Amino acid sequence: MTTFGFVLGTYAGRMPARMSFGMSGTILAISVTAMLIMNRFFGVHTLNYYFILVSAIMACNILLVHRLPDTLGSIFMPLSGVSAELLLLQLHEVSADQST
Repeated sequence: MTTFGFVLGTYAGRMPARMSFGMSGTILAISVTAMLIMNRFFGVHTLNYYFILVSAIMACNILLVHRLPDTLGSIFMPLSGVSAELLLLQLHEVSADQST
């Protein structure tokens, strides 16, 4: 899933057309609300992957069209030098989990 997210993010970053902030926020809210309703009231958990996928894509789209406050950037700045290592560590943990 991490690799899929990386490839999708790379592709989406090169696309000239993006959804508006309002449209992405609306789809994100609908997706999260639908997932919570399906889980809580109907006990259906099989669609969680798709709700999370849509939510993640909309959250990324929001971040592409809307600038975050500089204070958030300064909080995450110490992690910028190790982002590749964190990705490799996560990929290693996922492959180790699948081999057992």
